[in-house]
Amino acid sequence: MAMLVAMCLWPATAQAVSEISNPAREAEKSERDRERLRRHRDPVYRQQVLELPLSQALKIYQEVLSKLQSHYVDRDKAAPTRLFRQGLQELGLALDDGRFLEEYISPERNDAVSGFRRRLLSDWGERVARDAAVARKFAGEIALEAQKTLGLKPAVVVFELLYGACGSLDEYTAYLHPGRLIDESASLLGALADIGLQVEPRDRELVIAQVAPGSPAAIAGLKIGDRITRVDQKQLNKLPAALVAALVAGEPGSAVELQIVPAGATSPVNFKLVRQSVFYRMLERKDGSAEEGIGYVQLIGFQKTTVHELEEAILRLKRDGGMRALILDLRGNPGGSFRVAVQVAERFLADGVIVSAQSQIRTYNRTFESRSGPNAIDIPLIVLIDGDTASAAELLAGALKENHRALLIGTTTYGKGTIQAVLPLHNLPAEAPAALRLTLARFFSPRGHAYNDTGVTPDRVVLDKDGQLQIALQEAAQLIRLLP
Repeated sequence: MAMLVAMCLWPATAQAVSEISNPAREAEKSERDRERLRRHRDPVYRQQVLELPLSQALKIYQEVLSKLQSHYVDRDKAAPTRLFRQGLQELGLALDDGRFLEEYISPERNDAVSGFRRRLLSDWGERVARDAAVARKFAGEIALEAQKTLGLKPAVVVFELLYGACGSLDEYTAYLHPGRLIDESASLLGALADIGLQVEPRDRELVIAQVAPGSPAAIAGLKIGDRITRVDQKQLNKLPAALVAALVAGEPGSAVELQIVPAGATSPVNFKLVRQSVFYRMLERKDGSAEEGIGYVQLIGFQKTTVHELEEAILRLKRDGGMRALILDLRGNPGGSFRVAVQVAERFLADGVIVSAQSQIRTYNRTFESRSGPNAIDIPLIVLIDGDTASAAELLAGALKENHRALLIGTTTYGKGTIQAVLPLHNLPAEAPAALRLTLARFFSPRGHAYNDTGVTPDRVVLDKDGQLQIALQEAAQLIRLLP
């Protein structure tokens, strides 16, 4: 009921009314509500906003708005007036949130909250901010008035305006305060993916749940049920998961040392594994014989080393295994570097459009084409995709499909056709770094289809994961039989 009241009372402009009442935005509003709860429960965030001087908070606010205006993919959507008004909306919703009031406003001031919310509407709701500096001036006025009327710390007010501006753009654009910056440095699963492990916590221990074939972990002999007790000499049971993730995460080509207690054993064994973004092997029959010269390569992401690793994998599969057809596995690939994905597509496409992008940034606002010619890899190609194939991985899958270079098998991909960047912020204390993650560009398939919300549809829909690989084997074998 509280949210319904806020929706009825708060809209300051016709645009705001439209955006709030549009059912398509309800999911976004709910996520903004959840984000508000997350940040105000975060002790790192609370400490920052309660201790930060108003002058510094305003510098951060202006810097964020300036970066959004100059870098966000949709310049009109990132206009200073709109960002300022969206911030007003966020502050109004916060002042209607009992948890926010309990955290920051003393009970004897609660009676003044409704009147202050109405004043936000009447005094600032129609203000026009021609640039970020003017929006900063308005934000300072509101912060000082909230301090006088409600006893609110000024930085708390400014950061609600800041979060409202970011949260109104899309689900990926966000201010990353120090605590969240650590959390997002790498997820625990993602951090271990480049050594080929999936893990899960059991009884306060980290246990290996899956080992990817062909990965550094598989080659080293790690097995399901083994326990990870140390990472680079640091004991895991004394660290939160986000910091464990940051420890394990690293550039492909770099090494990580793990202390492992094998399943059923008590004594630990040390392993040194080199991170990779490409796993590969020749596929075999159950009797161990080669499966008609079919190679398998799994890309777990697109990093600066991926192209080199891919070329090395294909060279070895051809030389050592006699590969005549390739299964390229993009299932579960969350993306990574846009430019690296384009480079991978170039390796398989002699010519043709790979992707087109729209952006305020000139280097992204163009059509990318392949001119590899006879240097392109020309063996028959099958691509596996699923609902977790996203972003740059969808770029590659879509380019191969629409240029008729590969047969796609699996399920429809995630549907994320945007490019994000994390920009550092300079107006923060060195001990409390933060950043701005924003959407730089949208990209489209060679035929001009948007990937957002639609993804890439496979040529053959196969729901069962094991069945996907079996169908891919059958199709690859058929393609080999057609070779001269």
